[in-house]
Amino acid sequence: MSIKNLASLFHPRSVAVTGASNRADAIGTRILENVLHGGFPGQVWPVNPNHAQLLEQKCYTDIPTLPAAPDIAIIATPASTVPLVLQQLGENGTKIAVVVAAGLTDKTASGRPRMRPASPMACEFSDRTWWGLFFLAQGSMRASC
Repeated sequence: MSIKNLASLFHPRSVAVTGASNRADAIGTRILENVLHGGFPGQVWPVNPNHAQLLEQKCYTDIPTLPAAPDIAIIATPASTVPLVLQQLGENGTKIAVVVAAGLTDKTASGRPRMRPASPMACEFSDRTWWGLFFLAQGSMRASC
């Protein structure tokens, strides 16, 4: 990974927050509030199919409906949605995604974990909550913990 690819991380022009909602206790809402009230000068795009607007920002139903590929996407959605959201972000041209989700180690109906610890799409942070910084550039996914 070259330094050029890190420009989106250190100097983003846009941020999408998936999982933002109108629930004050939701992590996605807290992240959205921090981005909006923390002085971020770029575009902020909340993503949630159940809301038209959040915190006075237009809310988008999903990743393909965003006006452009965000430089950074923050995923604070249920574990079952994380793989699809990561895939959509990569297809959309997003270079960096941050995942904040619980339940990624839980087993699916087939008995497999949603995201295996050895997978390049996941980094274990604690027993129940996972987070990861994903570099989605150049058609490959690189995870960093």
